[in-house]
Amino acid sequence: MKNLFALIFIAFAFALNTQAQSHSDNAAKPAYYLDSVKFGNSLETFVFDMDKIAEISVMKNEGPAGAVYIKSKNPADFNFLSLPQVALYYTGKKGPYLFMLNGKILTDISQIKIDASFIAICQKTNTKDIAYLKGTPAMSILNIQTRDKVKKETFIRGQGNESSAGR
Repeated sequence: MKNLFALIFIAFAFALNTQAQSHSDNAAKPAYYLDSVKFGNSLETFVFDMDKIAEISVMKNEGPAGAVYIKSKNPADFNFLSLPQVALYYTGKKGPYLFMLNGKILTDISQIKIDASFIAICQKTNTKDIAYLKGTPAMSILNIQTRDKVKKETFIRGQGNESSAGR
């Protein structure tokens, strides 16, 4: 009888804890707006150059978790593309693709949009070209590098002359 009571108590406590955690996870995420247009509850869904931001305002009393308003210097500067649109633009082909952003594999691409002018490099690799992936279904890997993650051109100084290392 004691074991049954303890088991019921543990199950009830677990259910309450799970419910409290899911409620706090949802409540802890503010709404994000870019130039008064809501773009979700995660700053990671839109990828753009932070130098284009003019001002950020945090409204604690707006909505259940507050809101973050981002005002850009010029809203016309943005051209947001979904990841399938990026793939089509850079490769001319539709998927299937495994998407990477700055070297990190993306597991959910449904909400991510990238400002086209913020893309520095878009590199496509086929799984058939990777030795340890031979025998797996053919797929393309699209690695998108943003301007803030690509190293600035390095310069080599030789005999008083300055030249670009990559030229």
